Amino acid sequence: DGLDGYLTQLARVADPRLPLDVVAMLDHRGRRVAHSGATSFGVGSSPIAEQAWRSDEALWWRGSPSSHKELLTVSMPAVAGYRWGTLLARFDITRVLEEAAMMRILLICAIAVLTLTVVALLNFGLARTVIEPIEALAHAAGALAAGDLSARAAVRSEGEISDLAGTFNVMALEIQRRRTSLEAQVRERTATLAEVNAQLEQAVQDLAEQARTDELTGLVNRRAFQEHLAFEMRRTARSGNPLSLLALD
Repeated sequence: DGLDGYLTQLARVADPRLPLDVVAMLDHRGRRVAHSGATSFGVGSSPIAEQAWRSDEALWWRGSPSSHKELLTVSMPAVAGYRWGTLLARFDITRVLEEAAMMRILLICAIAVLTLTVVALLNFGLARTVIEPIEALAHAAGALAAGDLSARAAVRSEGEISDLAGTFNVMALEIQRRRTSLEAQVRERTATLAEVNAQLEQAVQDLAEQARTDELTGLVNRRAFQEHLAFEMRRTARSGNPLSLLALD
């Protein structure tokens, strides 16, 4: 219950520009042990969950289950000395994609208008000093679209192109900052989940020990004796060897 509540709290504090649709924790067999939503997302029979718990690396899937919503599912192994589970998170990236598309349209239009103006009004020598900054900006925009968040446009002089490059650099820096913040939050919450899991595991071990031993003497109790006796009887049945039980008072 504590782990499930923690995941629910994590889902509520997500960035509003990149809302967290649902988050789930899988155990080492791919079974869902905690979940922030009400759907069956994260169950071991899911193809995404199957790939996630079998992989030792972080994975992501992009899909659109409906015509008006774009989702990004991310998985991350949960490791605390050994691989004990997998964290699954699903984000609604519809707004991010819409903003990125609008930025690309504005950027392409601005570059196109600026390029046509330069070609019409300036000679070859002046065009050369303008085309190169535009190509550098386009290269930086392509690198950013390909996933390189460190890409920046070089600002060489004053003017409209430099202003556009400066605006692009501010946009790229903001995207990189948000991604860094998100990764830091994921690392922090993964560490907290690992600590909680270690405490739960120790509690289970303590309860199992208390159930099998006498509190006063520290010796195994009747329940442990019955388990050992049943095990030996099954082994005797398989091997055909005789079984002897010696009682000493």
